[in-house]
Amino acid sequence: MQTMTAYKKTQETLSHAGQKATAALSNVGSAITKKFGDMRNSPTFKSFEEKMENTVTTFKTKVGGNNSSGGSFEEVLTSTAHASAQDSSAGTRLPEDEDLQC
Repeated sequence: MQTMTAYKKTQETLSHAGQKATAALSNVGSAITKKFGDMRNSPTFKSFEEKMENTVTTFKTKVGGNNSSGGSFEEVLTSTAHASAQDSSAGTRLPEDEDLQC
């Protein structure tokens, strides 16, 4: 009988502790979500976000040319190689230019 009572008390204690831990973790999660929401709406983050968007747009324009999607990594490398080959054919050709394949 004592074993049964000890088991029941342990089970109740662990169940209660689990419920409290779940509630505490839920509160922490909610607080973190709220903080991230507040941070995302802050003027500092908005300014940073704008600068990053401008940088990415500028980079895509310079690397991708007229292709607004920017292309895959392979496409960007190929177009860069083509542009480089065209630039070097307008000027003096160097021996390593002959190895360039597009």
